[in-house]
Amino acid sequence: VEEGETVLQKWEVVQNDRSAVNARIQALKNDLEGSDYKVMKCYESLITKAENMPYDADELVKERQAKRDEINRLEGLLKGSAEMATTAYATPKR
Repeated sequence: VEEGETVLQKWEVVQNDRSAVNARIQALKNDLEGSDYKVMKCYESLITKAENMPYDADELVKERQAKRDEINRLEGLLKGSAEMATTAYATPKR
């Protein structure tokens, strides 16, 4: 993206490698494990008929499902292709 003669962003094309994809999958799984306690707290509130949930359960479910969807997508990349996809990332120009 250019504004006048100033470049505001540049694009960098990177080749995904298996170890980077596996690392991202593991990070997402760790995030899910890290939020398990929130699910348990919501469940406790439900079964004890507490007036308020300690967390926004709808938002918690959406966030966790998005992470599971991304894990599934990344695992599909690993299973479906010996050759990893090339991805472009926008980064701010320094």
